[in-house]
Parts: sequence; structure tokens; C-alpha cells
Amino acid sequence: MKDPLLQKESYLLSRAQLPVLGIVLLIALVYVLHTMFSLTFVAWLLWGAVALAIMLTKLHKTSHVGLMAVGLALLLATPVGTSISWGRFFLMAGGMLLAVIVPYAISRYYFKHSLVHFNLNLRRKWSWLEIAYVVGAVVSCMLCMLLYFSTTNAHENWSMATPSDIAVVFTCIMVIGIWEEFFFIGTVYGILQRVLPYAWAIVLQAIFFSAFLFQIGFRGWIVLLVFLYAMFQAYVFHKTKTLLVTLVIHILVDFAVFVNLFLAARNML
Repeated sequence: MKDPLLQKESYLLSRAQLPVLGIVLLIALVYVLHTMFSLTFVAWLLWGAVALAIMLTKLHKTSHVGLMAVGLALLLATPVGTSISWGRFFLMAGGMLLAVIVPYAISRYYFKHSLVHFNLNLRRKWSWLEIAYVVGAVVSCMLCMLLYFSTTNAHENWSMATPSDIAVVFTCIMVIGIWEEFFFIGTVYGILQRVLPYAWAIVLQAIFFSAFLFQIGFRGWIVLLVFLYAMFQAYVFHKTKTLLVTLVIHILVDFAVFVNLFLAARNML
């Protein structure tokens, strides 16, 4: 049964969608200024402009964008970074969990709609094309990460000096990777595809996704590939209509990231 909230597959914006696009672009600017340029004060000032724009723009779809803004605001208030310990991990995990739960709860129990939902469909049959998505993404990522960590000092962003450090990094990479699918694909893209044409939604969620990964240490030339990967994940979700495929891809990709990170930290690349 087709979701009545979904936009038709089109690249073209309607006149009614232009104010929504403007608000989303303003939210993206706030998020990028905060995560990639550390302009925290400016970002929070602009966040007030976002809230005002959502309130003054009397369109039903701006309340949908407001849900996304709430999740992103909670994420911005979370101490995210590459300097981690077990205590910091649980603090980060708590904030990121709220960023997923709060928009979902507001959508389901206040607005009474399925704007944010996480369809896993565990019993579905996989097509050969979906298996190809997984294999292609993992092989490509393994090669890119091998090149990235062998040609840069990016591994120094994460401390892996002790077994405890290694355990924290492994846990963070895997847990955050799963969370990214629920937040950036299930929540952010899930909302954007209901208020904007899907092609715009794919690109815009990739901006948020890439900025977050920049914040946790993926910097330099890899940012472009991260952006393409984020678009790919949203495209796979758009085609399969389930988080299960993107989750499997992300878990395997993140394991490949950890292996290359570990080898780089041990000067084995």
C-alpha cells in the first residue's frame, strides 16, 4: 500500500515547496556551520531564525520540517567528536538516541501520522540487485578506506593505544553506524522525501550525513566520497523502501572502516 505522504518521483519543485526548501537550506547552513566550521554561536543564532521561519510559514509541511529540526538541534547539543572514552560514548549515545526518539514520538503520538517510521521488513526476500548493492558498496568502501588511511594520517583522529581504546573505537563505529541509518535515512531523509522531490531529498540528507561524518573525523578528500556514499544509501532506501538493506550495507562498511583504521594505527598499511 502506497504511503499517501510520499512525494511523486519528480526533480521539479512546485511553487508551494519553495518556502519549505528555503527553510531546509537554512537548517543545512546552520548544521554545516556548527559541525564543519565550529561557528557554534553563529549557528545557534541562525537556529532562532529557523524556528521563526517555521512558525511564520503557515504551511502544513513546515511542521514536518520542524520535526527534523528538533532532531538536528538535539544532535547539535550532543558532544560529538573523535576524542572518546566509555563515559563520553554513553553521553554521545544518549544524545543521539534522543535525536531519533523525540521526532518519532512527536510524529506518532502528537501529529498522529507515520511521518517518521523505521521499516525493517525482516521477512522480505532479497533481490539480486539488492545483494549487488551490498557487495558493491562494501568492496568500494574497503578499497577507498585502504587508500584513505594509507595516504593520510587520518587514523590519528582516533586513539587506539590500548585494548580499551580499541574496544571503544570499535563500539562507537558500529553503534554510530547503525544509528546513522535510523537518523539520517529513517528520520532526516524519511521526512525530506515527504516535503520535497526525492532527488532534492537525497542530496540534502547527504549534506547532513557528510557534515556529521566530518565532525567525527572523516576529513580531507574522503568528504566527497562520503557525500556520494550518503546519497547512495538514500537512493537504496528509496528503491527498497526498507532500512534493512541500508543497515546491512552500513554495518559491513563500518567493519571495513574499523579494520583499515586498526591496520593504519598499527602501521600495517
